[in-house]
Amino acid sequence: MKDLEKMYAISGRINIKKGDILAGKYRYVKKLGMGGMGAVCLVSDIKTQEMLAMKYCLSEDHMDRFEREVLAWLQLGQHPNIVSAIYFDRINNKPTLFIEYVKGPTLKDVIKQSQTDREELYLEKVLDYAIQICRGMDHLHEKGIIHRDLNPKNIIIQEDDGFGIVKITDLGLSKLKVLPRKSKSTKMSGRHLAAKVELTETNQVLGTPQYMSPQQYTSSKEVNESTDIYAFGLILYEMISCGKFPFEANSTTGWLHAHLYRPPRHIKKQAAVKISLFNHKTRNELYELVMSCLAKTNRERPANFAAIEKQLESIYEQLCKKSYRRSKISASSLSKWEEENNKAVSLLKIGNEHAKAARDILNNIHKENPEFLYAHLNLLLLQLKTKSFTLEEFWLETNSLLQQTSDTSKVIEVMVGGALEKRAYMQKSLQILQQIQDIESFPNLARKKAKWLYLKGEFQQALKILEMLCEKDHATVEDFYDRVGAMIHCEILNDHCQIVPKADKFSLVIPQDLRQKSWDILRVGEKKCGVNDALERAKDIIAGGEVPKTPFWHEYGQLQGHKKPIKKIIITPNGLNVVSIGEDKFVKVWDVKHKKLICEFKIEHEITCLTTNLTQKQIALGLQSGDILLYNLQTKCLQKKVSAHKHPIVGLVFCNNESRLVSGDTNGEIKQWNLKELLKKKKIWQLKGEKPEKKYTVQTQLSTLGVNLSGSRIIAGGNDGSIYFVPQEGSAVKIDAHTSHIEKILISANERVAVSMCKLPPHNLILWDLRNNGKMHFSLENITSIAITGDAKYILVSTEEGFIDIWNTMKKIKLQRIEAYSNSISDIAVTADAKMAVSGAKNGAITLWANNYVWPIQLEQSYLKSSGI
Repeated sequence: MKDLEKMYAISGRINIKKGDILAGKYRYVKKLGMGGMGAVCLVSDIKTQEMLAMKYCLSEDHMDRFEREVLAWLQLGQHPNIVSAIYFDRINNKPTLFIEYVKGPTLKDVIKQSQTDREELYLEKVLDYAIQICRGMDHLHEKGIIHRDLNPKNIIIQEDDGFGIVKITDLGLSKLKVLPRKSKSTKMSGRHLAAKVELTETNQVLGTPQYMSPQQYTSSKEVNESTDIYAFGLILYEMISCGKFPFEANSTTGWLHAHLYRPPRHIKKQAAVKISLFNHKTRNELYELVMSCLAKTNRERPANFAAIEKQLESIYEQLCKKSYRRSKISASSLSKWEEENNKAVSLLKIGNEHAKAARDILNNIHKENPEFLYAHLNLLLLQLKTKSFTLEEFWLETNSLLQQTSDTSKVIEVMVGGALEKRAYMQKSLQILQQIQDIESFPNLARKKAKWLYLKGEFQQALKILEMLCEKDHATVEDFYDRVGAMIHCEILNDHCQIVPKADKFSLVIPQDLRQKSWDILRVGEKKCGVNDALERAKDIIAGGEVPKTPFWHEYGQLQGHKKPIKKIIITPNGLNVVSIGEDKFVKVWDVKHKKLICEFKIEHEITCLTTNLTQKQIALGLQSGDILLYNLQTKCLQKKVSAHKHPIVGLVFCNNESRLVSGDTNGEIKQWNLKELLKKKKIWQLKGEKPEKKYTVQTQLSTLGVNLSGSRIIAGGNDGSIYFVPQEGSAVKIDAHTSHIEKILISANERVAVSMCKLPPHNLILWDLRNNGKMHFSLENITSIAITGDAKYILVSTEEGFIDIWNTMKKIKLQRIEAYSNSISDIAVTADAKMAVSGAKNGAITLWANNYVWPIQLEQSYLKSSGI
């Protein structure tokens, strides 16, 4: 099964054999068939033991047509004479349709058998099959779908107590009409689905030549329901004649000529001996019906399959001397709600363009049956994914549902999974998961717990869970990928692995024994579950190749915070410490790795700004009084108090290898201090004040200050929204920039870009190209703070609603939005290497954010679907 091997293999060929696990969800049984566009194999659902036919697309070139086939199948719903679609999914990123498995021969097989056994197809059976085909095709047309490839190979005869149940299948060449006929069924029919016009170009021939209508050969624009009626006429003729055909040809060109120009041979010369009806010279109703179906033009054929069915039932009653009776009710074990829910989930899997149709279906289910849990959870999840709900609103709704239902595992799965997808609410999620005693019995919950522990940096605990999951039949390709990632991170923490970062890429230096172990785990994973793009990336990393840095920001943990709103927050360049100031007047220093408080002290004065000196392990605080306080983090004591300014300090930055300190006040005075000289003097506080090393004056009221690492460039922000570039010598250069007073100015560590912000749009965020003297404006709503990475490629923007947006400055696009808190974020900071960030909120909360570009993991929460036939 080379086609299946290509779909699920990542290197070389894997021998797919009976019993092998595909994607951690399905057990392979056997191949059922293969065509030019797709293949079908029989699988069993590991969890439910249901037998399913799995149809997948073989070629990227046919992906659009496969999507159209899926839409057509989903639109049909369930009908006793059509093979039902159960759901659409992406297995290892490959589009796959799961359909009802029908055991039985095709009508082609039955017709072939009748050539040697005339009892195989006698009149009553022929009429029974024909009526069932009409019923299935009428349903197809009622839903606005034209089959375009109706032939005996695409009709399966399912065994039952009678002649068998006809099942029409293979909608690969079907055509979705723009306006389906009005459905006679419930209002939750497939009419919601977004119909697509045909993909074929005019005069492009599609179908099985032997069964194609003249219109399929001449013009696709003329192909309508009548095309299927023509094919039905050929099938009915073939059944009556036990395999003989009204035309003879041996090539596509020959069939074209026959269908367009030759009259069909008289059926009485072809009919089976047992069908004595055709032995008479006179014409009869069945003969007339067959011939009318085979008319060359659309208008000469019967109007629709409903009319043909009615006529056939009349013929059946006349010839068989009894009324035709067969139930029209589908025998599927899926309820109406399960079917509709699966339809909605499948639409969402196909693409975002179908989100509205899916939402309508889920809303209707919830309205008519509020107790149906899957649809309710899927609706909440859809609202979260489409940003109709904030994470807080989603959490409240699902938590409320958790109190009302007995199926708590599914609610927790969606609740925690939704938070995981948004990469926030770590503590709340882990608290719920920790309460589950036998989590091994709930693999999806165990998987989510492992992912949260992974994001939290507790790789050893995550690894234990992932090792357990990989041993199970229900293991997924993600489990093996995450397991290797957790193992690699454990070794990085133990200094057995080394990250080698570059500008846009990185590589890993991995010991040979760890590399071999990683390879072995991934090989088991690909053999057991298949592959996805992440495994390909994992191979490159393990091989030591250079891999692009893919931003992967997520919550890393929370700190105890303050009792009142956070005023200012910073993170040291190495990402090891965070310093926060709250309106409670406490200054707190935190250990990031262990997420604990190192020290705190209360300052009775009003603090306006702060900065850190990693070399000297100091923090400097600027006060409303104009003083500067220097604290030693090792001794946790005040080291120096400098009477620096006569006006409130608005900016404070260590620079020049942290040997200098630059401060600025509201009156426009900017001073540079020699830190060594300041600390020489034994007295903590000099009453006369200290003399700065340098002094600059800007003729305006300042609101903030930005200084580069070398101290050679100073940019000041004014209350009037102007930007002032302050040179080492001479007067400051004023540039009109913002419409209100500037809140923050930052200069990237590579000194190529500066960013300034004010709170009011328009142009409340400006990027300044310091090398080329250019600028770029952004107009963003409700922003509260900004941070910039050292290479100036990314800007983090916080908002009053509690969001953090990560922007790519090169591509000018928003890469990611993280929901941090339900209330406003007051300040945000990021390390120069873009590995760690911290945010402080107005409720006093402090959250750590990590960027794990080394081994990002899959966090998408899947919608819930029902299985079963």
